Amino acid sequence: MSQITRIPCIRAKRFSSEELMTLVTAVKMEKKFILGPFSAAVDYHSKNQAWLRVTAKVNAVNVSGTIRTVDKVIKRWGDLKLTAKAKVSRHLKEAKKTGGGTNESPTPSQIDFTTISVIGMESVVGIPGVADIPWLGNNSSIFMTVSKDLQLIFGVSSCSSYFRLSSSSYSRCIGYI
Repeated sequence: MSQITRIPCIRAKRFSSEELMTLVTAVKMEKKFILGPFSAAVDYHSKNQAWLRVTAKVNAVNVSGTIRTVDKVIKRWGDLKLTAKAKVSRHLKEAKKTGGGTNESPTPSQIDFTTISVIGMESVVGIPGVADIPWLGNNSSIFMTVSKDLQLIFGVSSCSSYFRLSSSSYSRCIGYI
């Protein structure tokens, strides 16, 4: 009977702090293409080219010998955004606790703050002045409508954009859930 030999899985080395900082600064320079919406100037091809440029910059500072693929760099960028938002959010929440005392959460790193500067602080703390009512459920929003006879109407609805215009009245979403 033949024996089955198991081939060990070779894992890539972790991103170094220099690679991570290069990734964040490269995404910041390519922000228009990577984070921007699709338009006449930003299409699928230009987004891919931007990610190729970012990957080339990350591989240029790589000292471990591991060549990063575009997919791995995109995945690491997504992970960086999640962890940065979580760390900064936790740090801000701890700072606002009642009773004073010291902030128990670890201080976010420079990479976390740089990542937040790229994606915007609104992704951590929300949009100022917008209602956050968790009991409404997902994809719901509070809206304020001024009808043709100038009556204010408040309600709950699903809004696909921040401002919307209906046929009978002007509506403005004032909160998202």
